[in-house]
Amino acid sequence: MSQTKERRAARKRQIIEILKFTGFSVSAGVIQFVSTGVLSTWTSLIPYYWVAYLIGLVLSVIWNFTLNRKFTFRSASNLPLAMTLVIIYYCAFTPLSTFGADAINAAWKTAAGESWKENYELVITASMMILNFVTEFLWDKFIVFNDKVINKLLRKFKKEKSVSDADKEIPTKNTDHWFTVEKIDDGTYVISEYRHPEETHCYLLIGCERCLLIDTGLGICNIYEQVRKLTDKPVTAVATHIHWDHIGGHKYFPDFYAHEAELDWLNGKFPLSIQTVRDALTDRCVLPEGFDVNAYSVFQGTPTKILHGGETIDLGDRKIKVLHTAGHSPGHLCFWEEERGYVFTGDLIYKDMLFADYPSTDPEAYLQSLERIAALPAKRLFPAHHSLDIKPEIAVGMRDAFRDLKTQGKLRHGAGTFDYGDWSVRL
Repeated sequence: MSQTKERRAARKRQIIEILKFTGFSVSAGVIQFVSTGVLSTWTSLIPYYWVAYLIGLVLSVIWNFTLNRKFTFRSASNLPLAMTLVIIYYCAFTPLSTFGADAINAAWKTAAGESWKENYELVITASMMILNFVTEFLWDKFIVFNDKVINKLLRKFKKEKSVSDADKEIPTKNTDHWFTVEKIDDGTYVISEYRHPEETHCYLLIGCERCLLIDTGLGICNIYEQVRKLTDKPVTAVATHIHWDHIGGHKYFPDFYAHEAELDWLNGKFPLSIQTVRDALTDRCVLPEGFDVNAYSVFQGTPTKILHGGETIDLGDRKIKVLHTAGHSPGHLCFWEEERGYVFTGDLIYKDMLFADYPSTDPEAYLQSLERIAALPAKRLFPAHHSLDIKPEIAVGMRDAFRDLKTQGKLRHGAGTFDYGDWSVRL
């Protein structure tokens, strides 16, 4: 049912995209048609048809780029490179269509005589406009705003430092009084709260149509303001799980998803008291000036979509697979972007102490989830806490450790704490 809805939504978005492109292109065509006619066909202000045609074409391109690029594709692709590709298209199309149209016009003029000049020029102009519409749509759709193509070009010509390699540090983009924003790649950012001991990480994935914010942090400061500095596109929030340190900023995002197993936690049945949460919030932390911890509350609300696991969240040019990975919590989710090899692991995998001792945790399910993540051909793992320097191999190491604990009969609540170097687990 959910996959059918996703397909229907994808088809609807494609239709809307075509309609938008058509509408803006038609308006640009009107500008080209009228300006060419005014300058040459109807008034002869410019004696050379090709000059009038060229002016009309340039005016239509400016109009089309200003409106169509903003409201139709809304791609997160590298803007200078996208603009360069548009220029390349017109560098090829303009001389071919301009001189081709002029040659056809001259031939028809010779054959039909001066009395048919207006009719033939209008037909030629209309024909060139249709050719422009079809070829430009294909060029924009599959080249200019295709992130695969853009990323390949960037890597090939080294116009932008690649940070997709797991061995490279993610460069800091901006640090303000509370959040640290770091760029992962063109269209993916991590928004961190290093000033709190939880050191939470939220991930903004920018697609050509909309964005996905994985976790919204502690809720101490307004994460929405940080998101809006990075994109003006619609944003859907989704939590890896409904714990207070992952849904604090949900209040800023009316469009949010949640797993069915944790809906009660959004409806007055969160397992921790508000005082326990407030104590954790202030523990070893200097809170920002003006923040009133006594006014802090755990987010409650109704999601716009209930997740079960197995869904695909379509951002237009990015497909994010929802993986139900219970263990740390009953509705814990990981998110898998196969094209880029990214796994957003939430609290299932990170460097530090893993918690599988709460009543709502399930050590056996934790192992099953680790089995699933370890089997993915991941290039990067992105945790919800602490160090971002995590290689995919850690998932295999954690899986093997949990397997050993199960073999020893220790994969159960109350078994104790087990240390594995840069990470540990409390059962």
